[in-house]
Amino acid sequence: MNAKMANGTRQWVEKLVSTPLPVQKASAKLLTKQIKEQASLADMAHTVARDPALCLHLFRAANRVTQSDDAEVLSLNHVMSTLGMQGIIDIVKKAPKIQTPAKDAFRGAYVQAQISSGLSGFLAEHWGQKCHIGNPERLKWAAILAGAPYWGLWRIGYQKMRQWQWQVWVEGKHHQTVEQQLFGSHLEDIVRIAGRQLGLPNLAQHSLERAELPDTKQWAMLAEDNYREFMDEDASLRHLWRKPETLLSILQRLSQQQELGWWHGRNQMFHIMLAHLSNQPLFKAYQQHHQIAVAYSREFSMVDGFLPAYSLVWSYTPETPFIRRPVDCVQQAQDAVVAKPKKTVPKVEKPRAANVDLIQELVTKFRQQVSDFENIHDILLTTNRALYEGLGMQRVFVCVLNKDGSALRPLYCQGVSKESPIRSLKIVLDKNRLFSKLLNHQSSFKVDKSNYRQAQNMLSSDVVMTLGQKDFMAMSLFANDKPIGVVYADTTGGESPLTEKEYKAFKTICQGASHALGAFARQRSS
Repeated sequence: MNAKMANGTRQWVEKLVSTPLPVQKASAKLLTKQIKEQASLADMAHTVARDPALCLHLFRAANRVTQSDDAEVLSLNHVMSTLGMQGIIDIVKKAPKIQTPAKDAFRGAYVQAQISSGLSGFLAEHWGQKCHIGNPERLKWAAILAGAPYWGLWRIGYQKMRQWQWQVWVEGKHHQTVEQQLFGSHLEDIVRIAGRQLGLPNLAQHSLERAELPDTKQWAMLAEDNYREFMDEDASLRHLWRKPETLLSILQRLSQQQELGWWHGRNQMFHIMLAHLSNQPLFKAYQQHHQIAVAYSREFSMVDGFLPAYSLVWSYTPETPFIRRPVDCVQQAQDAVVAKPKKTVPKVEKPRAANVDLIQELVTKFRQQVSDFENIHDILLTTNRALYEGLGMQRVFVCVLNKDGSALRPLYCQGVSKESPIRSLKIVLDKNRLFSKLLNHQSSFKVDKSNYRQAQNMLSSDVVMTLGQKDFMAMSLFANDKPIGVVYADTTGGESPLTEKEYKAFKTICQGASHALGAFARQRSS
């Protein structure tokens, strides 16, 4: 395995495996006290579940004793019968303890990653029972343990993980490109191989293995409305759909991304899959997750860090209390005892810089050089380019009407990652009056804080969650009085609001595109 491991992967795995994962002092003391007082198994299970690192030390030790895949230890009762009470006390005493102050950023990130794993355990137990997949208790502990490589990464690579989180979740960059730049390898490979070397139980490890899970295309199929048709045609997908590993993988990703907020568009695809898996409406899946988030937060209210219930009241802004803009002064902060703190000036976001020459060139091409376009696709791609490279918008996509004119699909995207739920978005016009009005005749609108509430009332909840922005523009495209689709453009939450000048340029570009579409259609028919 090591011979085929990339250099970046090998370095991170070696560092991660050699770094101890400390437990919380309070949990270690409480568990020792409970054992000596012969407390109930339920009380001890609660103590272990509130500290995933303690859970890891105990389950790894128990599985080393058994050394059998057939008798794999994945229940607390089995751990206690294997190690004995004195054996557990010895392991707890030897386990490294967290020594850093409560407000330390490294400690906060390490504990936060464990809170996500604890939540995934709660969710796995619930959905395993709800969907009749696997043993709920085994799923719970496997889900918690599967997060161990991520705790280690936050412990040894805090700055890199903060940068990854910001660039992928907030700036919308493709995760593989970011990971290659920051880690010299894909994060999935580091986590997968680290899990093997940490000696995770098989069920936990399989939920990290690419070969045990659906591929990218199959994941997309499972989130589609006609997912049953795909399963009828694909026997392997039908088999993967009911595997415990697939359920664990969905819940791990959802739990890790709950830091964005339960209503964030990146989480929508996983809620849709769970709704399909349990044969329930989508709002029921959200409802159950809200209840579990509140129950988990109440039960573990003494844990340091932000608990999942906090995210239920967040608005659709990319910067939450969980996700902070990465800074380059982490090491200096540790040496603050010797160096005098410097006064910092809050960073002000620079206004977007438009490439006026490019906009003029492409608008001229739309108006006067229609013959230069090869086909309609070329016109729509040029529209995206004018808005993304010319006007400086962060996300741009052209939604095209389907054959029966009942819905819009974003087929041409710029600045949208491959994993983004926007790519699988379906805007049903009967449920989204804002878009259906645009298609009555060529028109446009600009949404900002002043009219967002009004616009929100004219959109379905899934579209609102997927778009996730309160500051955006949209305009319809027509060709010879026939509606073709809608162009959408927005900015990130950290940028300055859209200006009237940008809105005017946006309309000019879209009008030029409509002119080119009409002229091209007339050329084809003549």
